[in-house]
Amino acid sequence: MHCFAASAGEAAEQLRRFSESDWRKILLWLDISGIALYLFDRLKDLDIEESVPRAVVDRFALNLERNRQRTATLLRDACKVSRHFERDHVTYALFKGITLTPDSVPDPSLRRQIDLDYLIDESDTDAAVCALRDLGYTLHATVGRTMEFRSGPTDMPGIDDLYRANLQKSLDLHRLPRQEGLSDCLTRAKTRLFAGASLPALSSADLLVEQALHLLRHLCNEYTRVSWVLEFWRHLNTRGDDSEFWGEVQAIAAGEPLGDLAMLISVWLVSDFFGTIPNAVAERWPSDKIPAGALFWLRRYARELLLSDSFGSKLYLLLRRQLPNRPAPKDVARLMIPLCLPARITRPAPGETLAARMNRYWIEANYGWGRLRFHFFEGIRYGIEAMYWERRMPKVQQR
Repeated sequence: MHCFAASAGEAAEQLRRFSESDWRKILLWLDISGIALYLFDRLKDLDIEESVPRAVVDRFALNLERNRQRTATLLRDACKVSRHFERDHVTYALFKGITLTPDSVPDPSLRRQIDLDYLIDESDTDAAVCALRDLGYTLHATVGRTMEFRSGPTDMPGIDDLYRANLQKSLDLHRLPRQEGLSDCLTRAKTRLFAGASLPALSSADLLVEQALHLLRHLCNEYTRVSWVLEFWRHLNTRGDDSEFWGEVQAIAAGEPLGDLAMLISVWLVSDFFGTIPNAVAERWPSDKIPAGALFWLRRYARELLLSDSFGSKLYLLLRRQLPNRPAPKDVARLMIPLCLPARITRPAPGETLAARMNRYWIEANYGWGRLRFHFFEGIRYGIEAMYWERRMPKVQQR
C-alpha cells in the first residue's frame, strides 16, 4: 500500500525487492482485494513498470483489457435499465461502481465491479420491479431494504474469470423511504456523464458519506476490500481543504444513522494506511472521537483483516459489540453457529439438463462445505479472541 503514497524512486526501490515468485504468491490477494489494477495504473503513472517482473505486468495488462470490456458491458446495461426506469417514471439514482469516477477512481475500468446498484424512491418499488422484469431480471433475494436481482444463466466464474464479463447479470435495488418536503440523497442527485451516457447519480458529498457507510457495513461483516479504503482516501484528497464541501459532508453524515461514526472510522483507516489526509478532514473527524472499544478493535484487527489473504473472518462480531446498534446475544449466537443451510448461489435455467443440474448441485455442495469450514475454524478463532477481549476491555474503557 506504500506505493500509492510514495514517490517514484521510493516505490521502485521497494518493489524491486520482490522476486517473481514473491509476486506469484500475492497475485490472488491483489485480485480479490481489488488492488491489482489500481497498482498497475500507479506503476504506469510513476513510469516504474520495469521494477515489476514482465510476466506480472503482462498479466495486469491482460486483466485491464478484460475489465475494460466488462465495464463497457455494465455501462450499456445501466443505460438500458435507466431508460426503462424513466419510461415508468421511477425516481432513481445510480450509485457505487462507475459513479466513483472521477472523485475516487480515475478510470472506471480500473475498478472490479460485478453488479449495478440503484437507489430508488421506495414508493416506486412496484414500477421498478416491473421495469426490471421487462429486461429479464428476476428477484433473487431481499435483505432489509435491498432487493437483489439476477438475469441470465447461472455463472460461477473461477479465479481466471474475475475480470471477464459475466454471463449472469446482477443488479441491486436499494429502496429509500422518503418524506415529502425533506431533502435527501435522491433530491440532491445530479445528472452526470459516464462514457457519453447521461445518468442521475448521487452528489459527491452524498457519495463520500455512502462510501464511509459502505466501509463500516463491511467491517461489521465477514469481508472488507482494502481497495475501498484506497478509494475513500482518493476522494478525500480530491477535495483537499474545500471547507464548503466538508461542511456539506458533515451535515449529511450527521443526518444518517451511524453516519458520523462511519466517517470517523473511515478517516482513521485511511490515516493508518496512507498517512496523509486533508487538514479539514482531520479536524472534523479526529480519532479521539471514536468510541474506545471500536478504536481498540481498529488498532488490533483492522490492518490484519484488510491485508489478509483469507476470505473472511468472524472478528467483526467484536466490533459490532462496540457500536450503538450492537446485536443482541441471541443474534451473535446465530451468526456464530447458523442453524440453517446457506442461501442458494445458483438457479436452474429453463430446460436444465441432467448434467447441468448435477453440476449445479456440485457447486452448491462445495459452497456449503466451504461455509461449514469457515464457521468452524473462524468460530474457534473468535472464541479465543473473545476471551482476550473480555480481559482487556475494562482497561480500555478506563482510558
